[in-house]
Amino acid sequence: MLENTAQTGRTRTNMRWLGRLIGRRRPAAASGAAVVALTALVAVLLSGGVSQAGSLVFTTKKTADGLGDNTVTGVAVSGTNIYAATNGGLAISTDGGATFSNKTTSDGLGSNLVQEVAVSGSTVYASTTGGLSISTDSGATFTNRTTANGLGANSVFGVALSNTHIFVATAGGVSTSSDGGTTFTNISANIGGAPVQDVFWDSATSTVYVGTPAGLSKSVNNGATFSTSGFGLGGLSSTVVKEIYVTGSTIYVATLGGLGISTNGGAAFTNTGTPAGLGSSTVNGLLVSGSNIYAATTGGLSFSSDGGSTFENNTTADGLGYNTVNDVFVSGSIVYAATSFGLSSTGFAAPTTTTSTTTTVVAPTTVAAPTTAAPTTVAATTAAAPKAKAKPKLPETGSGSSNAAVIAFAAVGLGLAAVAARRLRVRGTN
Repeated sequence: MLENTAQTGRTRTNMRWLGRLIGRRRPAAASGAAVVALTALVAVLLSGGVSQAGSLVFTTKKTADGLGDNTVTGVAVSGTNIYAATNGGLAISTDGGATFSNKTTSDGLGSNLVQEVAVSGSTVYASTTGGLSISTDSGATFTNRTTANGLGANSVFGVALSNTHIFVATAGGVSTSSDGGTTFTNISANIGGAPVQDVFWDSATSTVYVGTPAGLSKSVNNGATFSTSGFGLGGLSSTVVKEIYVTGSTIYVATLGGLGISTNGGAAFTNTGTPAGLGSSTVNGLLVSGSNIYAATTGGLSFSSDGGSTFENNTTADGLGYNTVNDVFVSGSIVYAATSFGLSSTGFAAPTTTTSTTTTVVAPTTVAAPTTAAPTTVAATTAAAPKAKAKPKLPETGSGSSNAAVIAFAAVGLGLAAVAARRLRVRGTN
């Protein structure tokens, strides 16, 4: 997905730099090893094996485009619908991001400060500082759930969904519901403390994972009980877990000290940070798709295509609204980044591309228009056209027939067709 024109352009830039390096005069005593190393560098650059600056190209939507606030804390996509959690409400686009409308407390939200958003079909879950707001009509209206409905606290940080349960990360514990969110039961024991900053449902193993400032805990009975045992967190630079992603036996955790990765179900973790190419060691969110890892950091959106061994980092230089990225979502080949100064996406460019294509199609019509108005066009551009095409005055040094063509062209504009005809007859006689 990252093999786009921006990447190609960067490779070409690298090769131009390399050409200048090769072209520089080297000492006569330069060893063959240097040539071998340079050849290897060429191969690495061409293969894309070097972690480098971001190859994605973003455009950003802000309040002028309908967002409730420029601070975007979460993003989710379902079909052509885009949901952006902001500090001023939940912004919703139904046309792929071309336009947004903003939902607030007047539409049923518990608070205009929305911290995260999750979508399942036409059901939208907005995590706010005033409760969990649930919509069953794709975000048109909301019903809010609070501590009065069993939540551990009204400040909600995230939601995870199973086939039968809703799991909610709150400032007072993890709350579960088995009736579609009508009522909740809160659990605060054996989860490592509060607040619960993220919750993840692993459908493959029917396990619920919870992230707190103290680390990880999990439940294998739909959240009835949790345990913190079995996790080897010694390899992490920080146990403050901000987000979790689980696939198979591999567990990824976004922490304040980097990205932790465990390939044995959490028994041991290794930590990845800026030396591997992350934009920052503070990782706010993450998303995993196959061997592709997207890490939302306070220094940009970092991407790895090799399972986390190396990363490239995308920043404002690549079109991000801000280098502090709070959340990331991927839909097909389109990447969405919730930044602290707008919602950025590689897919917002689609309408612009369409417009550009339309303009390109119109352009030939504009060019063809002078042909339709030939007399006016010729008269208006008679002075300019010869300057553009005949400035070298090639006919004077070429054949006589070329001179005749130029004279004939001028004659049409000046009404001297007869004179041109006589000259041609004389030339023909000779």
